[in-house]
Amino acid sequence: MFSQLAQAANWAPDECRKRSPVRSGAFRKSWAVLVDEKLWDAAPATIPIGTEVWIVNTMPYARKIEVGGQKIKVAPQIIEAVGKAINGRFTGVKAQRLFKPLKGGRDARGGPVPYILRGAGVASGLSWTRKEGWSRKHAAYVSNRSDRQAGEQVLYQLGILMDEAHKFFDMVLAGGNPLQAAFYEVPNAVQVMGGLEAGLGKLKAMGAQGYGTGYTEALQNLTGQIQAANVALAGMRGPFAELIEQQNRAAQSLA
Repeated sequence: MFSQLAQAANWAPDECRKRSPVRSGAFRKSWAVLVDEKLWDAAPATIPIGTEVWIVNTMPYARKIEVGGQKIKVAPQIIEAVGKAINGRFTGVKAQRLFKPLKGGRDARGGPVPYILRGAGVASGLSWTRKEGWSRKHAAYVSNRSDRQAGEQVLYQLGILMDEAHKFFDMVLAGGNPLQAAFYEVPNAVQVMGGLEAGLGKLKAMGAQGYGTGYTEALQNLTGQIQAANVALAGMRGPFAELIEQQNRAAQSLA
């Protein structure tokens, strides 16, 4: 069974293409999937849990379409709309949108990625809402923003997909308390990964593959804290009994 992250990453590009304007077809063909900032050529459904997935259109005018700065015949803000759909459709997957640079490649027309601005960008003054459609807020003018000047590379709007396991990694690697990270993220992560014992086992395996010594040490520390927490929970009964047993098995599997 594919993870929810893999399913979301498999669904999102097709949904973006369905919502794309079509003139030459280049924009529709330029949707790409990156995993941990690298182009993913394999089937999206095989993307492993715990990774960060980017959905992006690599055409140089994609930003204008996303922010509603270029009038088109379909609704703009494609990544935002698809992200909202993902958040409601796929359990344990969080979609957000950010502007970021890309490191290199080619778009559907063979143009370079990232695209380097040949002149200052233009603020179109266009605005779009689902209720009112297109309108104009102000006359177009040449932007004075430093990142929109000639010679600067275009920032691309990304749809960033993360699962709960990735959030846990980020909290630990950012210096957060492992037990606190576990308290907030592990219940969600293991719901996706098949239970506490199996879930933490997968976290251990993924940490060994891609998150280095610091992560391994933090996870070992987490194991000790889980065992200590069990001492405090041991006097409790009822609904905590199964949780205590699962945590004991999980801690033993991580030793």
